Amino acid sequence: MNRKAQEHFVSFVAFIDLIRERLEKKLSFDNYQEKFSMLLHIEELQMQKDIRNYDMKGVEFQQERGDRRFLILEVSH
Repeated sequence: MNRKAQEHFVSFVAFIDLIRERLEKKLSFDNYQEKFSMLLHIEELQMQKDIRNYDMKGVEFQQERGDRRFLILEVSH
């Protein structure tokens, strides 16, 4: 890993630690909005990561002949 990548990784780990620290604080009236917002963003990131499990290479959508508003994707079994 080059120096720039190491610095990026260290910054990322520090950011994750900061998020973890804030999420582990007891829920209160003063922090619920921040915690809820962070959890929503984390959930969105997890959904993006999960959907990548279904990525396919070398496939293309085709327009349906009867109604060109729809796309067809043929996949192998």
